[in-house]
Amino acid sequence: MEKLSELPNIGKKRRRDSLILKIAILQKKSFNRQPSRSTEIVMETMKEAAENGADILLLPEAFLTGYELPMSNEEALADNNPYLLQICKAAKELRLGVVVTAITKGQKKPQNSAYVIDKDGTVLMKYSKVHTCDFADEACLESGDAFHVCDFHGIKLGIMICYDREYPESARVLMLKGAEIILVPNDCGAMKPRLDALSTRAYENMTGIAMANPNGENAGNSCAFSPICWDENGNCVDNVLLMADDITEGLYYAEFDMDAIRSYRENEMMGNTFRKVKAYGMLLSGEIEYPFIRDNQTAGNAYMEIKMLDKDIYAGKRFTAHYKTSGYYDICPIGSGFRMEYRSFEKPVEKYFDDTFFSEWLDNPIAYGAFENNQLLGYVEGFLEKWNNRYRISNICIFDNSDRCRGIGTLLMDTILREAKAAAARMVVLETQNCNENAIAFYRKNGFEIIGFDLYSYSNTDPEQHEIRIEMGKKLV
Repeated sequence: MEKLSELPNIGKKRRRDSLILKIAILQKKSFNRQPSRSTEIVMETMKEAAENGADILLLPEAFLTGYELPMSNEEALADNNPYLLQICKAAKELRLGVVVTAITKGQKKPQNSAYVIDKDGTVLMKYSKVHTCDFADEACLESGDAFHVCDFHGIKLGIMICYDREYPESARVLMLKGAEIILVPNDCGAMKPRLDALSTRAYENMTGIAMANPNGENAGNSCAFSPICWDENGNCVDNVLLMADDITEGLYYAEFDMDAIRSYRENEMMGNTFRKVKAYGMLLSGEIEYPFIRDNQTAGNAYMEIKMLDKDIYAGKRFTAHYKTSGYYDICPIGSGFRMEYRSFEKPVEKYFDDTFFSEWLDNPIAYGAFENNQLLGYVEGFLEKWNNRYRISNICIFDNSDRCRGIGTLLMDTILREAKAAAARMVVLETQNCNENAIAFYRKNGFEIIGFDLYSYSNTDPEQHEIRIEMGKKLV
């Protein structure tokens, strides 16, 4: 058997033609609001997992902070917290991947997050729980707005956290994004139907699934399921790779034969093979009707709809946009070029400006609005610059600060990017200002980069006012 450190990619080869991903799964309770003590457990567990040849360690939900809510955003851990940095350092020394979980700082409220750490100690991905339990203590949390997949040495890993797994769409989206293995940090009880559901998620998406849950009466049952549910002759096989009991505390292991899984995925008819997506339109509706209406659904599940705006109705209507900023990107001449350097204002600054839907200077624009209960929360507007085949986003705005950080901007951006691609544009461009730090961060998150600036676009004193026009762009081809 080859040693883990000698392999170019990951895992060990049980047979010459079989690549094995070995996952260490911790079934143990952590300490509430004592991240230092919980980190000590993680460090000890990492050493044990590495000694036993594991490739990656999976922790239960919110392990560093403990799963005790409510928790304020000030109490939650930042992304650069010392406990995560300590674990990253150990991961590099031990050559062990880790899925680290904690309650982390969000925009306004904390988030329930997982970090996937590589064997070299780098953070490959941060995922924040999309389906927060708004019916319980997690109503104090801010939900994530997307599922993510990362490449772990040639193997595509996805994460869903606890309540995410109650909705089959979570695993389905991860599969569609390329996940081969889905890792599930968990902290709950009444596991029997949930274990059955995880086995089904593995079967229907042809993805391996591993789940870590703290031990306890009616809890525990940390598990792993293979997607392979019948052999080459069509005979049913047991897809359970691991099933712990509920009470026993400890470190368990599951091994996924990646070559066998990939061969199975290439030949069987589940996953994304013969789906008839034309019949799935209702899945994108956020409308909730009897018997599913519950208290507190408006916190994260209110009915949201993206609709094209009628130019005849909206053209010429005015609105006031505003944002708050704590700093700006100083653009200074240096030699034959320029330097951009972030600087903080002495105190936060609020900016207000008036604008108009479908301004007259726009060349055949289209616009989409985000509606909730028939109220327009924000909109995006754009048009094709025919002379250079670039699509210009002339405006994207969420009107009320309280509606920001809910994923509305992402929905609008995704909508206008689809329009740009449909128009066969080579690139999407937009304008912002060097003092609009949140907008710059949002655009960068969506794949835009700074492609230029104009020191005097608005007035001859733009540099002194720290309000310089910045052009950002994203290539489509």
